[in-house]
Amino acid sequence: MAGVVGPRNFKNLASLYLDNCYCSGQSTSNYSFHSGASFSVFFWTKADISSNQRWINNGITLNEIQFSINLINGVIYGRVFEANGSADRIESISNGVTYIDNTWSFIGMTFNGSTTLKIYVNSIDVTNTTTNIGYTTTSGTSPRLSLGNYNNNTNNNHYQDLLTIWDKELSQVEINELYNDGIPLHPDISSFSESLVDWFNFENSFYSTKLGYELTPFNGIGTSPEFSIDVP
Repeated sequence: MAGVVGPRNFKNLASLYLDNCYCSGQSTSNYSFHSGASFSVFFWTKADISSNQRWINNGITLNEIQFSINLINGVIYGRVFEANGSADRIESISNGVTYIDNTWSFIGMTFNGSTTLKIYVNSIDVTNTTTNIGYTTTSGTSPRLSLGNYNNNTNNNHYQDLLTIWDKELSQVEINELYNDGIPLHPDISSFSESLVDWFNFENSFYSTKLGYELTPFNGIGTSPEFSIDVP
């Protein structure tokens, strides 16, 4: 669905296409939610549900994830890890029937800083089960943000656009506003924009829009990350 220009929308010109490749930034405290802090992550994606999709991973190194949201065997997994990379985590799993194959969808997760981790598809809470596997709070180390397939062992190709990171657990009303009936909303004009930590619009740039955080493209086992005119 193409973006419609209007008072609450904006013309979206490009998305990020990842075909067995990834983007990764340097360690930063910008996306480090520790000491039981709440946060939310939302983005638009178009992906093949038959393939595992590494969407977003935020960790100290590529293998030590502070939070992640990925598609595994047709099911969306949201995870909050201890920042030291241990197996301790809170893990939420979607019901596995709401993600639409090869169609632009609005995906996200919210965390209340304690034990509630929810997964959303097109503004609908699709959380099926949540398990607390020893998680308490994270330490204050600075993670790095990675998008796409960095471990080179699975097919992983998808479009991604309008990634937003928030410093609060968004409410259902706020999520509905951000989804905007399927027409991407400019996050800076949302009624809760003061909680926007950063966002990426991938308008032919690997830099974030608010903080200027740079994602470096890597080839992986596929092509290099590229920009596409296929947009939500």
